[in-house]
Parts: sequence; structure tokens; C-alpha cells
Amino acid sequence: MESSEELTAWISDHWFLLVLVAIGLFVLYAYSGSLMNRAVRSTLRATDDEFEDEGVQEAELEKRSTTIVSLATTLLRLGIISVFLLILVGLTGAEWLLLLIGLFLAGIAIAGQSIVMDYLMGILIIIEGQFFQGDNIQLGSLPWKGSVENVGLRRTVVRDVDGTVYSISNAELRSVANRTRI
Repeated sequence: MESSEELTAWISDHWFLLVLVAIGLFVLYAYSGSLMNRAVRSTLRATDDEFEDEGVQEAELEKRSTTIVSLATTLLRLGIISVFLLILVGLTGAEWLLLLIGLFLAGIAIAGQSIVMDYLMGILIIIEGQFFQGDNIQLGSLPWKGSVENVGLRRTVVRDVDGTVYSISNAELRSVANRTRI
């Protein structure tokens, strides 16, 4: 009983700070896409001497930034939501909820190893730059080739020359030929 009274007193003493933090997190969440776009583009421009032809350079920069911005924005927003939830858990004194979330995530990781593998391979594909959105690829294990429409953490979407759209689990992308960088 005493701790809830202390919490109520603390919140009433620091309500302005809590409102500022909540507004700051909301603004950061709302503008995270444009912030990530600027940060990724400026970082990639620092490495733009990799390509000699200006047209190739701009096209590669656009493909890389589109792919990385999507991932970085998602991760930033996930981080913002996590910080907000941790603040709420701290204020409400529901630390047991963190234990339950941890046990739930451990259970998912054990039960869904293929899903975890998809996410790990998605991170490696993006970090290593095997291919980006807009690249023309050919999969070694499959008899077709096509243009990458979306590279996500869990799956990659490829449209073949006939117009058929394939959604491929990233764990299945073991051998990929990038035909754009010939």
C-alpha cells in the first residue's frame, strides 16, 4: 500500500517530465522515417566512391537506401515502443510482466527456430548487401530469376519475368546470383 502512495506522489511531482518524455517519444516515432532516410543517405553517400559511373552510383544508392531505411525505421520504432513500455512497467511496478514477456519470447525462439533463422538471414542479407530492392537476381535452388520488390527481415519478395510475385523465406536464400552487378 505504501509503495502505491509513493508512486502516486512521485508521478504528481514529476508529471511535467513524464508528459515531455511521452511527447518526445511520440515525435521521434512520427518522424523516424524521415530521420532514418537522412541518416542512411548521408552514410551511404560517404561510401559513394565504390562506383565509377554516376548513373550506376545513384541507382545503387537509391536501392540500398530504400532497403536499409525500411529496416532501420522498423527497428527504431520497435526501440521507441520498447522504451515506452519499459517506462510504463517501471511506473506501474509490474516487473513480473517483463519476466512473462521474456519467457514468452524464449518459447517462441525455441518453437519457431525456422522463423528465427529467417530473421537472422534477413539481417545478414541486408548488412552484407547481397542484393537490394530493384536488383535482378537468380536463385540457385530455384529455376527462375526476377526483380527484388522488397527485402524484409523475414522474407524477400521477387517478381519474375512473367509477372508472378514470389514471397521467399530468407532462410531459403542460400545461393543467390545478383545479375544487376555483372
